[in-house]
Amino acid sequence: MNEIKEYLEQQSPDFIQGFALFCKYSRNQSLMSFIGRKKDMVMLRYNLQKLSEMGDIRPNPNATIHEVRFNKFLTSANTQEENEKVKIVDERKVKREDLPEELKDVYDSIVNDYKLMRSIHEKMKNANSDSGRKEFRDQLTAIELQVKSKWAHIDGQLINGKKTDDNSGNSFNVNTARAYISKMLKKEVLTDEQRSMVKQKVEELISAGAVLKEETLLKLKEKGF
Repeated sequence: MNEIKEYLEQQSPDFIQGFALFCKYSRNQSLMSFIGRKKDMVMLRYNLQKLSEMGDIRPNPNATIHEVRFNKFLTSANTQEENEKVKIVDERKVKREDLPEELKDVYDSIVNDYKLMRSIHEKMKNANSDSGRKEFRDQLTAIELQVKSKWAHIDGQLINGKKTDDNSGNSFNVNTARAYISKMLKKEVLTDEQRSMVKQKVEELISAGAVLKEETLLKLKEKGF
């Protein structure tokens, strides 16, 4: 249990590292679900402290499965809002063989992204410094956003069709939308109106089947979108 004690002694412990430890040694899936959903650091530290005082505990053989299932740390703070605006097809309900040829490549790239995410996630858990974990976490965030963008592209093609017009009936220019987003992301502070317009441009790009660059997705995440 030394690794739990070492974690608790850190001045600014990382949530995802602590949650991985909790899943590794706990058997309480209800608490995993609650802590992972709420990102409750106080509850996490409290329960890790209890585990550290229980002596020698065998690791949970299903730890990795539970961590992936219950850890919502990498989910965007705006996931609920985004899902209300853009219907993302659940990957478990999509079969590759049912997709048109032009979408099979997108599907294959998503599969490869998931494999890469699992690999990076393992590296992050084994990182021995906060800076190392942050680097891996940033990679995971960027890939996760890229995956969401690709699923949105598939969803748009299967459900909504490829849209090239905005709600006003005017022609939608992909390059203009990209340029506006890029310009806004360079600003230190955005007004509410600018933030709203950036969200609108992102949604229009996704609806039009445009895949946003990994760098752009990461910057959007950093700005709180």
